[in-house]
Amino acid sequence: MKYFLTLLIFYSFNIFPQTQNFTPQIIFPDEIKWKSTGQKDYSVETFSLLGNPNENGIYVQMVKIPPNTKLLPHFHPDNRTVYVIEGEFFYCYENSFDETKEKKISKGSFFTEPANQPHFAFTKENYVILYVNGIGPTKTTFITNK
Repeated sequence: MKYFLTLLIFYSFNIFPQTQNFTPQIIFPDEIKWKSTGQKDYSVETFSLLGNPNENGIYVQMVKIPPNTKLLPHFHPDNRTVYVIEGEFFYCYENSFDETKEKKISKGSFFTEPANQPHFAFTKENYVILYVNGIGPTKTTFITNK
């Protein structure tokens, strides 16, 4: 499993154009300072490992989602790859929230979020930490169902 994650990280950085300059950095777990996304009704937190999702270029961040959180249908303008670091994430590629359609994505699993693909997600009794990789700038657009 350790080799899979290493290969995944290596592959994700090498499929994108090498236009960004990287500086040497090592981040230890005790240096992680979670920041609120500032989105109303959600207490989701992020930590940027590389780049800035609000700017042009590659970004890599960890996303921490608390227990019993519903992420209502939304989409992003960029293609993303996601690896579940911790917990069980319940996810579905749909534009309306329906818990009966979800897929349980457990720790160690990988999935994609294609650009502009509507999806929803939720957590149950445990928090989830995701490793998210994309090319910015990005944003979240929520879908309002009438």
